[in-house]
Amino acid sequence: MVLVLPKSHVPVSNAAKFALGKDLKHFTIAAERCPRTPEHRICKQQTSTGSIFAVCPTEGYKRLTIRCNNCKEEVADIYAKDKTLSDWRRFRYRSWHDIKHWHGLRGANINPQTNKLTLECSCEPNIIKTPDEFTIKETK
Repeated sequence: MVLVLPKSHVPVSNAAKFALGKDLKHFTIAAERCPRTPEHRICKQQTSTGSIFAVCPTEGYKRLTIRCNNCKEEVADIYAKDKTLSDWRRFRYRSWHDIKHWHGLRGANINPQTNKLTLECSCEPNIIKTPDEFTIKETK
């Protein structure tokens, strides 16, 4: 199977190849974030003591996977009440390279006032999208 990439994928620099290794698909968890709300104070305390991942409770939330509509790659997982992602937690996004190009999310932004997410996939650099511009499916 040959993977044909859109021409807009971001190339991998020599410094990144050296730092991350030259595995065919070097997988990197870029970040796991929670909203900046008072009820997430416990998460912030636990992550500030050295825990890499947020550990907020997910009862009543669905685990969802976010896939880019352009490159069709899974770029993130999130717990949310529904597919609008208006009430969410434990957002974990991914980025990786295949030696030539970066894949996954290039950036994720959280509005500090509204806690709304905007996402930037590596296949379309510098194009900021809202979650409704991605495919969001429930996972187990």
